Amino acid sequence: MNTIGIAHTVAYDNQFPISIVYETFSGSGSKDTTMVDSVLRREVDSVKYDIENGTALLTRLTDEGHRDFRKYYFNSDNLLTKITRFDSNKEYVTDSVRYDYMKRSAFFTT
Repeated sequence: MNTIGIAHTVAYDNQFPISIVYETFSGSGSKDTTMVDSVLRREVDSVKYDIENGTALLTRLTDEGHRDFRKYYFNSDNLLTKITRFDSNKEYVTDSVRYDYMKRSAFFTT
């Protein structure tokens, strides 16, 4: 997946994403006098699944080692219900999703 100035490289194993490499770079243009794309930041996330409890955990590789970054929670229908982040080993909810099965609608809340 590529967008202007950002590249995501996703690796799969048995149709499941297992790692995501996120790169932000300065494209050849006004700021890059060498006329070569320069990587400004590179982050690597590994994905750990807990299928029985319906979660997927992103663990980010940093200069100091690994740290838990985001966790995704899914309900018994395998639909996303909330996204959490970690701060000083404390997990907090950043976003959640509510489903209306009768109307076949999803509502994103923060």
